[in-house]
Amino acid sequence: MRVRVAIAVILLLLLPTAVGAQGEQRIALLIGNQAYNARIGRLKNPHADIALIGAALRSIGFTVTDVRDASYKAIDTAIKRHIKTVREAGEGAISFVYYSGHGAADPDTKINYLIPVDVATADDDNLWINSLNLNNIIENLREQAKLATHYVVFDACRNELNLTRKGQKALTGKGFVPLAYTPGVMIAYATAPGRTASDTGSEGGPYARALSDEIVKPGAEALYMFRRVALRVNREIGQDPWISASTLPEVYFAGKKPEGPTPEQQLEMAFWASVKDNTDPAVLKTYLDRYPDGTFATAAQALVAQQEQRLKAEAAAREEQRKRAEEARKAAELKRKEEEKKAREAKLAEERRRAEEARNAAEASRLEQQQRQEAALHAEELQKAIKEMEAAKEAAKAAEAERVAAVKALEEARQSANLALANPTDLKAGPRPPRHSEVQAGGLFSEQDAKGVRAHAAKHAISVPDFRFEVPGEDVPLAYRRFVGVWVDEGRTGRRLMMIITRVGKDGSADGYWTFGPPVPTGVTQNPASIFRIAGRISDDTLRFSSPDNRAQYKHTLNGKTISYAYANAKGQTASNVLIPLWTLVEAQQARSPKASP
Repeated sequence: MRVRVAIAVILLLLLPTAVGAQGEQRIALLIGNQAYNARIGRLKNPHADIALIGAALRSIGFTVTDVRDASYKAIDTAIKRHIKTVREAGEGAISFVYYSGHGAADPDTKINYLIPVDVATADDDNLWINSLNLNNIIENLREQAKLATHYVVFDACRNELNLTRKGQKALTGKGFVPLAYTPGVMIAYATAPGRTASDTGSEGGPYARALSDEIVKPGAEALYMFRRVALRVNREIGQDPWISASTLPEVYFAGKKPEGPTPEQQLEMAFWASVKDNTDPAVLKTYLDRYPDGTFATAAQALVAQQEQRLKAEAAAREEQRKRAEEARKAAELKRKEEEKKAREAKLAEERRRAEEARNAAEASRLEQQQRQEAALHAEELQKAIKEMEAAKEAAKAAEAERVAAVKALEEARQSANLALANPTDLKAGPRPPRHSEVQAGGLFSEQDAKGVRAHAAKHAISVPDFRFEVPGEDVPLAYRRFVGVWVDEGRTGRRLMMIITRVGKDGSADGYWTFGPPVPTGVTQNPASIFRIAGRISDDTLRFSSPDNRAQYKHTLNGKTISYAYANAKGQTASNVLIPLWTLVEAQQARSPKASP
């Protein structure tokens, strides 16, 4: 098992006011060493660690310098340049130095060291003079850039380090030596002093993953943020992180949360209050035109859909009423024609009887012929009237069915609107965080990515849930990992679709959400917009899952960078489409893959 020790040494100069305003300069140096020779012990995660931390720091305003697989001279030079840059930034600057690689403590001097990649051997006689003294680094940061606030995170691997003393295995103690108490310094270990920390998982160690996630959350003061990291690591893998700190100024990496709504939020709330009770969809849409990604966008979309469906239901009711009136008119017309036919037949029969009684054979013959002709004409008119009446009856029946469907759709829209209105965004916590996203996966899914998803969903009236991506482990095949992401249809035919795959397992299991917008007149189905959770299975580059009622089957096959989508339901209806990516985890990882250090 790979074991690592992480020490976060936070050098906080005692400033008279809180630190955390976004106006100060933020400067970070990240060092990731993993390409050691076999005698030292190779590592696999330091590059991933600094990628995670770097993405998180960039998202909160840090200027970040990455150094990978650094020699003694490269580390020494990078640190000196960093100190110079921080010093020149002046008062209020924030310095963040993060090291991931091999490290160890000299058992005789109790001094912690950073081990560069150009160390030839880990023999105790040579190791310490060829490694960098962490205590000196901390002291140089404090003394040479006194006006700055310094954060030094020492995330060092131990188990793979082949430490020897006179050719024999050395050092039974695995933990680093805690630094002495220093006023204005906070020290955070990933585990208790003298103990070791696990490095389970992939795409970065547990401490790096927790730190990269927590540091970007607004409203968390630095000491509290590191405590949350410690609690999270303890909860996830059972380690007991340790924190020591003197009285420190307040530092907010991701900024503070205002105590109440901002002026912009107050204006948005007032605008929403002025339109939300209006029954005209055009008025409701003015909110979406002004705030397409607003706090109440989901509720506005639901209310627009409800009012538009109400208008459709009212129009369907009027059409049914018209068809029923037409049916009644046709029935009355048929009855009138039947009565006229009976009256004419009775009159001709009476005239013929009189002619026969008067022994007027010619007149009787004429009347008989006229009677036959009129009977045929009336029969034709009656047949036409019967067909018209039947057609009017069927039209009225169809209009009734359309009205019933419209009323049902209206009720569904009303329920959706009530649900959206019953779960408003809480504006009392300050600036609204990204809906259905934070900066996720160590920054691979950024706020810009989240905005793209929200904008697409708002444009096409698609509801999007809160979701969180889970970065798969290295034991999950690439063919499965390629599905993780947000996929949408090309928009050529049918209603608009979105598939969000948040997790895949090494057994091919896949979780996420399937969501779709309102129907189109030419669509295969006319169900209202909806969403459901995906519980699918991947095999042969194809993800398969069913609707919650098992009446519809979905099949998604990867073809390069697109997905071929096929749908079939219990009624025998089928549809197909092509899905394209809005964001995928694999592409984000490839775009941020570690490059050779300068």
